[in-house]
Amino acid sequence: MDGFEVGENDFQFVDYKVTEFIPFVNWKPNTWHPKSRNALGKLLTLTFSSPLPDFLGLEVNVHYELYDGIPLMVKWVSLENKSKTTHKIDRVVNEILGLVEEESAVVGSPEQMKKQHGIYVETNYAFNNAMRYAISDQTTHWKIDSLYTSQVNYNYQTP
Repeated sequence: MDGFEVGENDFQFVDYKVTEFIPFVNWKPNTWHPKSRNALGKLLTLTFSSPLPDFLGLEVNVHYELYDGIPLMVKWVSLENKSKTTHKIDRVVNEILGLVEEESAVVGSPEQMKKQHGIYVETNYAFNNAMRYAISDQTTHWKIDSLYTSQVNYNYQTP
């Protein structure tokens, strides 16, 4: 982290808050399962703001729900506009993960190679009125990373 540098246009870290999280659904069991309880965990909220005059009063909050006892993390981004200026957001990149490839193919195009199966991504942002993941998912993209130079693909084309 010593080598990290802040760009002059980057949003800057302002504050963080750790609280108990409140479930989105206040589920009350009324069936045969008597020992059920709502999930427990912590909510971490990171707050960022911009030093640029055009974005004064615009706050970005990154929220992480970390659950007790299960390997689950929920993340979302919220924006709070405390200014009188209207801002148009046309894209949000919520996360960029660097993962080891699903298969090590020496040759082949990215379309022919297997996509990640070792990680599950759930989203409430879908298209096409489809119930099939492959044709409805518009939020998760497996892209090539030519900077990942230890892959076995000759052309560094592994997604």
